[in-house]
Amino acid sequence: MEWNERPGGTIVGVPGGNTPTVRGPAGGLSPGRDFLLSHAQADAVWAEWIAWQVEEAGFSVLSRDLFSTTENWDRAFRVGLRSGSGVVVLFSRAYLRSLHGQGEWQAVLGLPDAPVRQLLIRLDDCAVPAAPATADVIDLVGLDERAARDRILGVVRAAAAAEGRAAPEPERRPIVPLERVFRSVGVPALTFVEPIDYVDFRVALRSPGVGVVLEGPAGIGKTTLLQWAMRHEELRLGRLRTFTARSPHDVARLGALSDADLTGVIAVDDFHRLPLDVQRTLVDRMKLLADSEDDTSKIVVVGIPDTGRALMSLSYDIGPRLQVFSLGSATYDQILSLITKGERVLNIRFEARSDLVDAAGGSLATAQSLCKAAAALSRVEETMPGELPTVVRLDLQTARAWAMRQLQHFKSAVDTFAGLDGPEETACIALLNDLAASSDGSIVVRDVCQRRPELTATLTRVFADAADRFAPGTELGRLFHYDARSSRLSTDDPQLGFYLRNLDRAAMRAAAGKHQVARRQSAFICYSHRDSRWLERLVVHLSPLERAGLLDVWSDRRISLGDDWQARIEVALDAARIAVLLVSADFLDSTFIRTVELPQLIAAAAAGGCRIIPILVSASQFPTMPDLNRYKHANPGGRTLNALDGEAAEEVLATIAGELTLLLEPPPSPEPPGT
Repeated sequence: MEWNERPGGTIVGVPGGNTPTVRGPAGGLSPGRDFLLSHAQADAVWAEWIAWQVEEAGFSVLSRDLFSTTENWDRAFRVGLRSGSGVVVLFSRAYLRSLHGQGEWQAVLGLPDAPVRQLLIRLDDCAVPAAPATADVIDLVGLDERAARDRILGVVRAAAAAEGRAAPEPERRPIVPLERVFRSVGVPALTFVEPIDYVDFRVALRSPGVGVVLEGPAGIGKTTLLQWAMRHEELRLGRLRTFTARSPHDVARLGALSDADLTGVIAVDDFHRLPLDVQRTLVDRMKLLADSEDDTSKIVVVGIPDTGRALMSLSYDIGPRLQVFSLGSATYDQILSLITKGERVLNIRFEARSDLVDAAGGSLATAQSLCKAAAALSRVEETMPGELPTVVRLDLQTARAWAMRQLQHFKSAVDTFAGLDGPEETACIALLNDLAASSDGSIVVRDVCQRRPELTATLTRVFADAADRFAPGTELGRLFHYDARSSRLSTDDPQLGFYLRNLDRAAMRAAAGKHQVARRQSAFICYSHRDSRWLERLVVHLSPLERAGLLDVWSDRRISLGDDWQARIEVALDAARIAVLLVSADFLDSTFIRTVELPQLIAAAAAGGCRIIPILVSASQFPTMPDLNRYKHANPGGRTLNALDGEAAEEVLATIAGELTLLLEPPPSPEPPGT
């Protein structure tokens, strides 16, 4: 990893894992940092902001956020203490509960001689343990941002003056346009987020005799990962040559690759869209390179989930010669890192970053779009001037609606897909719903038929001529891909998933010429995306009720959004007989949940149109909130799902599904034709 530096030796990169050797202020090499930053993961936003203030005073800071593993950070922390680095400790209730925090604080107290500098900062009304007399203690409780900043800078600058350090020169902040920072199309140069296995991927690129497969959903960052890895390996491997199955010219060239063409690194994007004979040609070429163990030439195959398995199905002996990297949905912390990087460049701060992360739904591309929309709506066109970041007041509803307006070019193809079955049928709309909810932008139609046998006949008819309907260049083929061998239907455009999740289902049915059908009884699930694994488990337990036609399960991925948001959410609530709340601290911290979803659900419950069932996911302030705790939670003994072992938590969810069955009415019998 290349390290970018600012005056004072400040680090602004993210290492691959090992403790870096960092250039100091004078340009020489120094093994340590001025300060080590010890904090709880829950205080990561505080930690980053405080690090900026300490760095501004001319000191360098090293924190766990710059390390890919806890082990590497623990080692660096203890080495730094022994070498005389100072410490900044962020005390909070979360820190005092954290095992890592307790261990780091004990390491500080256990030193035979106190570090040169100790800066102890109190973030909330916790009790700060007895501190050495040499420590500087700063209390930030009750201070606004400017007052907190002034107090920190006052102490740190005094320490710098005592050591005879000159005040750092004011940093010249480069002016960067918004469109270069948050990019939903192309390779982001300023907001790239490394996946966990980034170093392993680079090693695979350098390893002779190894073919590389990079698979994952659209918008997950496959192309970006490859481009960045090749930038780091360019001196060793040369420049990257990229071919795409979307270009007829590239397809022809790939089908006629000669031995002379197999030089350097060749990337084949959208491998799943290549004709079968071209796929077999590439597999043969990959085996040839593997057997020759050429250390300068390699073929990298890029495609949708399951591309590695599909590749191996073409040749049984290619498996040992392949290394497959599967990228899943981006984590909460990865999307937060993307947002933070963009904030730094633009000198802004989103008011409710957790809501942005939740709305991204695990897609880095969607996060880029929403951040760009939110910034543009606040008239941020480029890096903002000023000493303090400009606060972007986040109107997530408007940002989503703005993004949807930019995606209206999807409408025609989606309406066509929804109308592939008959006017009385909704099998294709069900597939679009499943695609919208999938974590990897793909579904297996065969699996859908097994879960919902009533759709089998319709879907068999719809996909009988899939080769023609989804051919490259057709209206449907530009957005959807169908592999008849695996019966996998996938989307190749990351923005299509966002569009489908936020589409008005009633409008889509009307545009596809569907007759209005009676709505089933609905369960609206309200949750934080940090608790998405419990959403997934709850949906599994409720799936028998869906298959029986008793229940339609809604979550924020399916609720309709747009300019008339209020009207649309009221329609959804009218259909919801049950509201299931997955309650946690993150749930209660979400501005969107507090200000939009909960008030609507509670109002519906008060009117008798909705039954609210809280499920306690993790410890929170739920017991102290009368608006919520008046609804009886579903947890035996009040024990949260996170506090239970796996089987006990599953039993709670199974019990809830059983109780819901008693609340639901059987589906009405269909009316005879002509009524």
